[in-house]
Amino acid sequence: SPEALTVLKTMLKDRHPKVRRAVVEALGEFKTPDAASILLTAFRRERSYTIRAQAIRSLARTGDPRVRQAIAQALKTPSWIEMIRAAAVDATATLDGRVASILPFAAYGQPTQVRLAAIRQLARLGKGDPKITDLLFTFADEASDFISVAALTALGKLGDPTAVERLKKIVSDDIGSRNRAFADRAVRVIRMGLKT
Repeated sequence: SPEALTVLKTMLKDRHPKVRRAVVEALGEFKTPDAASILLTAFRRERSYTIRAQAIRSLARTGDPRVRQAIAQALKTPSWIEMIRAAAVDATATLDGRVASILPFAAYGQPTQVRLAAIRQLARLGKGDPKITDLLFTFADEASDFISVAALTALGKLGDPTAVERLKKIVSDDIGSRNRAFADRAVRVIRMGLKT
């Protein structure tokens, strides 16, 4: 309601960053130019990286036409552990809802946190696409534990029953590896999804 928006605006002045972050998250529920303007201001002026990251995610949820320019700016904004760029990947997925818009961010050579965000989004957007299943298995073979674990987790969320045998092979072959536990978990998640 307009009254709720007014209350949230006043709460953006709170000293505690966790309160301001919660307010910025809530503002994403409002599909109005006013809410989008508040979020744009938060993205540009807030000192906290977590609030700026949440602002770009929430801005994408408003559907405001200014979000594309803000995402482009966020992708160029350095931050601790690439928090803002990773949020820009999430915002791109929310706005476009297409695998093709996320694939460039998952590529080798991108910062790890950006790739992790893209891999999480591929699990959400790539359901039913065997090419995404194959791509995630490619990522699961990478030397980086962060990337391989994210890929195996994403395979579970993707829910592709054709992935089960390949995941079971990782379970049997990667003894003592962290991948083994995550591949086993992915198999269980897929099987639970098939039962529902």
